[in-house]
Amino acid sequence: MEAKNLDNLKALSCAALGLILSTPAVAQERAEGEAAQGQASAEAATGAEPDWSNELVVTARRQSETITDVPATVNVVSDEALSARLVGSGLDLSGITPGFQLYNALGGSAAPTIRGLGSNTAVFSIEASVASFFDGVYAAHPRDYVSPIFDVDRIEVIKGTQSTTLGKNITLGAVSFVSRRPGDDLGFDITASHEFKFNSTRLEGGVDIPLSDTLRVRLAGYYNNEGGYVRNRLRGIDEPTRKIVGGRMVAVWEPTDSLSATLIYQHDRYKEAGQNIHLLRDGLGVPGSVSIRQLAASIGQTDFAVGPLISYNGYPDRPPYDDQKSHRATLIIAYELGEFTLSSQTAYVNWKDRRRNDLDFTAASMYTFQVTEPNELFSQELRLSSPVDKPFSYVGGVYYLWNKWGVDQVLDFQAPWPRTGALNHFYEQDVNSYSGFVQVNASPLEAIKLAAGARYTRETKGGRFFRTELRPGSATAIFAPFPEFSLSRKENNLDWSLSAQYYLDSRNVIYASASRGSKSGGFQTLPSNPALTEFEGEQALTYEVGVKLQPAGTLSLELALYNTTVKDFQYNINTSLGNVITNVKVRTRGVDTSFNWRPFPGMRLQGGVVYADAINVDAFPGAPAGTRAVRAPKWTGTVAAYYETALSPNLDLNVNPFVDFSSSQDHQLPSFNAPRRQAYGLVNLRVAVGPPDKNWEIALVGKNLTNQKSVLSATIPTLANGPFFGSIQTPRTFALQLSVRR
Repeated sequence: MEAKNLDNLKALSCAALGLILSTPAVAQERAEGEAAQGQASAEAATGAEPDWSNELVVTARRQSETITDVPATVNVVSDEALSARLVGSGLDLSGITPGFQLYNALGGSAAPTIRGLGSNTAVFSIEASVASFFDGVYAAHPRDYVSPIFDVDRIEVIKGTQSTTLGKNITLGAVSFVSRRPGDDLGFDITASHEFKFNSTRLEGGVDIPLSDTLRVRLAGYYNNEGGYVRNRLRGIDEPTRKIVGGRMVAVWEPTDSLSATLIYQHDRYKEAGQNIHLLRDGLGVPGSVSIRQLAASIGQTDFAVGPLISYNGYPDRPPYDDQKSHRATLIIAYELGEFTLSSQTAYVNWKDRRRNDLDFTAASMYTFQVTEPNELFSQELRLSSPVDKPFSYVGGVYYLWNKWGVDQVLDFQAPWPRTGALNHFYEQDVNSYSGFVQVNASPLEAIKLAAGARYTRETKGGRFFRTELRPGSATAIFAPFPEFSLSRKENNLDWSLSAQYYLDSRNVIYASASRGSKSGGFQTLPSNPALTEFEGEQALTYEVGVKLQPAGTLSLELALYNTTVKDFQYNINTSLGNVITNVKVRTRGVDTSFNWRPFPGMRLQGGVVYADAINVDAFPGAPAGTRAVRAPKWTGTVAAYYETALSPNLDLNVNPFVDFSSSQDHQLPSFNAPRRQAYGLVNLRVAVGPPDKNWEIALVGKNLTNQKSVLSATIPTLANGPFFGSIQTPRTFALQLSVRR
């Protein structure tokens, strides 16, 4: 079946190429017509690919400005790119821009990295060093990435330390999701996709409703029913299966020229049955190295093997699942006070997740891990901005965040697992964070822009713990029960940023920046020793120099040299006794490049390459000084081509190949000898036809066409040294996609 699908794709691609070569007259006629109207007006009329040049407007620093004017590296992912990749949630975003990787850790949590550094989320209480923002609202925990990504205008990946205006001080970078706003006219769009190999169906769309001259609303929805791709040979099924649904309302009210209010509310649910993790490598079956195969044989299970994308889990009485419900609401108000703007953003987030994993990988349920994880967050920001078109401008404000989050874990070990017993570990934390910030911008000369900013943050964090024994055994001797106790932390941080820009002209700029950012410390969620619960906050310092060039109207280039050093980086070490956070000094430095080129009408090339030399500066057990950081490939990049040509006056052909690539990387410290992720290049292709006005389009989307089986994660089972389990890259898929818009 796979060979047949691949042959069909090759045939379609060859046919597309033949049509491109055989229709020069139609293409020339169309091009001449567009030239007569002017390129900009033609693109607006036909809805062609947007001009992702240096003039693209972003809100990376919570104000509208072009990429040229941002003294930092910002990569933008359009809604077209997300559609071509069939992105369903934040867990699908790895490699979407050069230097950005995202790892799906145990429990469905996301572990994002930028330029080779980022938090490992196996300790669920840790806040990500690469933060995420949804319509400007800080998301404090890795499970936020599980929510579906749909009906977005764009995603902005902001690289390096951001400390002043983003909304929350962060150490390594941020991913900002910007939802689509309602249009001025009544209209709708809908996209349906069906993936053939795993029988997955996806439906998403939205409708713009102008209720009056001052009030307009957009309603959007999302549904995704995914089939599994790990073959459970014992049960005769593919797993996991996922059902993801979501809905969003965006209402924009502009009663006067000086007042606007935007209300955004989203509700979504993520349900998963089964699990995509499976045994990657077995232990030796000798003291100190457990063999899962031998454990299976001890219960009479002879049908057993270890290999990519196969499983022999039985789930006799406690099947794995994942069920998360989320609510997000934010109100953004902007009021013009003469030349000044007073803005307010109020946000509330509430989600709760229940999940269970079977981690013995046999027909029995020797080891299950069950988690209940609730989260509630409130934030409020007020800021005052002066006019940005003056030689001197500023923005200042205050920010408050309250977050109540917890994790209730049940670990159940049964013979013949090396350790036995059952325990319940409970942890809950409350965070109160207050900050004030200011940024000053000055243009002493027309070609020079200077900026300086500072943010002072005072944060308190309280944790409440207890552990109870549910069934005695050797495991509860290691994870001994203890009565409830509480801990608290107080931190005060002064973060700052400096930047200078020199404009060769309006489209070409040289910049330099320095920024200091911080992230608070916290408490381990499952310590074997309660006395070792606390870990310290981290402080990052980033220096960056770069150029943003547009030597021609059809070409833009960006190049940056960077160096980021993180003191007390919150480093997760995965062991058979659980995950432990240790504070160490790390550093990454390298080159970050991107380009966008239109060599001729109808063709656009886009991509970038990042070199990141990320190392552990400090030595710690298992990692001598200078050891390469885990999950830190030296080279990452992405290259995409967009080609559009006319098949007839009423029909266009679009061909969009794109490749994500990376050099090899370690999932654990080298001393653990864990399975590595080898160098890879994921080849994808989208071929579509539709009319020039884009009112409808039908497309064939192929992902991972070379069927690479890269190791995405590798983890040691609790209380069982030797084996490693993890997840594998989704195999080759083909989907048919139909879009309609009016």
